[in-house]
Amino acid sequence: MYMSRWMSLSLLLLLLLHHSIHFAAVARWRLCPLVSPPPTTPHPQEFAKIYELCEFILDRSQKASLLNGTLQTLQRFLTWIPLGYIFERQLIEADCLAGPVRQPAARCYLSWFVMYRSTRTDLNLSVVIKPDANLAAMYEDATELEQVFIKKLALFFTVFMKSHLGMLETPETQPVLLAGMEYLVSISEVPDDEVFKICLEFYHHFSSDLYQDQVASFAGTDLRRGVYERLLTKIRLVVITRMAKPEEVLIVEDENGEVVRETTKDTEAIAQYKSMRETLVYLTHLNNDDTEQIMLEKLSKQVEVSGSQFTWNSLNTLCWAIGSISGAMNEEEEKRFLVTVIKDLLNLVEMKRGKDNKAVVASNIMYVVGQYPRFLRAHWKFLRTVVNKLFEFMHELHPGVQDMACDTFLKISQKCKGKFMATQVGESIPFVEELLRQLHATVSDLETHQITKILKTNTRVWGALGPLYIHQLSTIFMDVLKIYQYYSENFSQAVAEQGELATRLSHIRAMRGAKKEVLRLLTTFIEKAGPPQAPTDQIAANFLPPMLDPILGDYHRNIAGARDPEVLSLFAQAIEKLGDAVQQYVPRIMEAVFECTLLMITRNFEDFPEHRLKFFRFLKAVNTHCFGTLFEIPPEHQKLVVDSVVWAFKHTERNIAETGLEILYELLMNVGRTPAVAQGFYRQFKLSLIQSNRQYVMDFVGNLLLTSFPNLTKAQVAVFVSGLLNSDMDLNTFKLHLRDFLVTLKEFSTEDNADLFLEENLAKKQADQDKARQAQLAVPGLVNPHDLPEDDMADL
Repeated sequence: MYMSRWMSLSLLLLLLLHHSIHFAAVARWRLCPLVSPPPTTPHPQEFAKIYELCEFILDRSQKASLLNGTLQTLQRFLTWIPLGYIFERQLIEADCLAGPVRQPAARCYLSWFVMYRSTRTDLNLSVVIKPDANLAAMYEDATELEQVFIKKLALFFTVFMKSHLGMLETPETQPVLLAGMEYLVSISEVPDDEVFKICLEFYHHFSSDLYQDQVASFAGTDLRRGVYERLLTKIRLVVITRMAKPEEVLIVEDENGEVVRETTKDTEAIAQYKSMRETLVYLTHLNNDDTEQIMLEKLSKQVEVSGSQFTWNSLNTLCWAIGSISGAMNEEEEKRFLVTVIKDLLNLVEMKRGKDNKAVVASNIMYVVGQYPRFLRAHWKFLRTVVNKLFEFMHELHPGVQDMACDTFLKISQKCKGKFMATQVGESIPFVEELLRQLHATVSDLETHQITKILKTNTRVWGALGPLYIHQLSTIFMDVLKIYQYYSENFSQAVAEQGELATRLSHIRAMRGAKKEVLRLLTTFIEKAGPPQAPTDQIAANFLPPMLDPILGDYHRNIAGARDPEVLSLFAQAIEKLGDAVQQYVPRIMEAVFECTLLMITRNFEDFPEHRLKFFRFLKAVNTHCFGTLFEIPPEHQKLVVDSVVWAFKHTERNIAETGLEILYELLMNVGRTPAVAQGFYRQFKLSLIQSNRQYVMDFVGNLLLTSFPNLTKAQVAVFVSGLLNSDMDLNTFKLHLRDFLVTLKEFSTEDNADLFLEENLAKKQADQDKARQAQLAVPGLVNPHDLPEDDMADL
């Protein structure tokens, strides 16, 4: 007993010694970071004494607490161990991994492999876990310590194999490597997300490595892949069975086992889905036939008439996996695979009874079809069937089904818009006209925020097709304005009754969202208008006048917080695009939006940032394209225009200040080219503008620098400010001049000059992002199909 107590105290002293040496080294490093840290490794003879004590206890003691303390002490001193001790001595017997101290023993092994990249393969894990053991079942009944041990074991395998995979792929060590991977697959089946994430990280690395070898066509690639073929099948099965929920799926099972609409996004699940998606894409490229076979076998069990194997979770994970490999097969293989999947799912939704069952199947149908736009574009009848099925789901009142139907329709319309516009073989009119005729019936059961999504569909189609869409726009234009007017009146009434508080209520925000989408839709159409289908004079005559009363009136009479900045964007776009054709309407537009917006944005430099940016874009458009109208408005409003420009270039936001200077420059140039207004303008505004001349700026900046930096002389400041205003400087010379001045200050830190390197840093960041993007695009299917770049008219 006394010996045991003596050994425990010795181990405690060693732990305290380790902590003291470690923290002393860290403290010295922090005080003198430029000085190399002192060595913390003792002489080999000193470690020998520590080793002898640990070895003595491990050989002779049977007491779990003492063995546990010994292994903990040993782990702390692992950084001190000479390499010879690892390779020449059996410091920890494999039997330790089967006893009560297997957790600290596993940590010691893990630390060894992390620090020294050990390649020893004589660990006999079968002593602890039988190769054919069902770890998933064992894990459920395991103690907390045993579960932690399995997690440590997963870390051990993944770190070791990730570091030494190439070295282990030899005929001598291959059986041990495959046995280790079999254990890892078994571990990844345990019902623990943290354990699975550890395994998933390795699977991602492993499958990517095999795929890169296959792409590079290295010698022996097929042979290498063949070694892992059986193992890869098991990994595919695990990933498909454990597939995480993608962001697009809105229908989930709650803690009470009920199917409900998701209310908050699970960011961890979304990140895990991305990693699993990429892993499964790599695995599909390695053997797409095997992936297809696994998925179709699992699907056939779900659609059995008996329904004995049908569960929400198994169908969900399978369909999420099916949707995740879009683009990983060639078109012919994808067609064969997807036709079977969609037919089975459509049959399943008809077969199942009960709202919850139908909602689950419907959500999976919508997710799968939404992930395969390439297939839908190539098969018009399937596309038509899918869209009609989505319209059916828009009348389904189960929570989440309508939202998913609208979201999926929005995505499909973006990727297949050309098919909607063209007249298909065997049909008399474009499908889009048929959709518009049925629009009232389609949206009859939708809520406000869902109608907004349908409006977004039109915005995307118009954005892509522009003038080609004028006929369809004519069909629904007045209906769209009625939607805007309806929501405007309800919105204004709520604000009148409840004040600004109403703008924060969810249903009122949904109304405002619908209004904004109408404005974006109209802005997009005007932006894309042009001859021959949509000449600008026709747009100005037929489409602009009906917008004025409902949109300008709503903007002008609303309280500040309820005015939509998209109104400013709409009329800025109209003036930029239509030019002289809208001159007669500009005074009316100015009267409705100018003064009330200016009062909003000039209270301070922070409030209403969106209005501020869009207001000066609007003013710039008027000045550039309809300059003459500025002198048709009342004189007091002319003064407000000049004052707003002066206020803009004094703004603290760089982009607003630059826009203000651009407007002022263009304004002065326009005035100079118009003798009829020049004298009156100069007489009224020249004196106020002259204060912004060169000498004023030099004096202001010079005084500011002398006040802020007393160590500077007037001569230094004069040279610097004069250089700033040197018109012969290009941008690079200007930056160099500024950097040189900062060096002379001797009073700035590395944070102070970050803005000087902003453009270079942004350019480097963008280049890195572009490089990573190109690497992703090089792997078919790795990028979500809805994130792929595309030719807007490619599907016509």
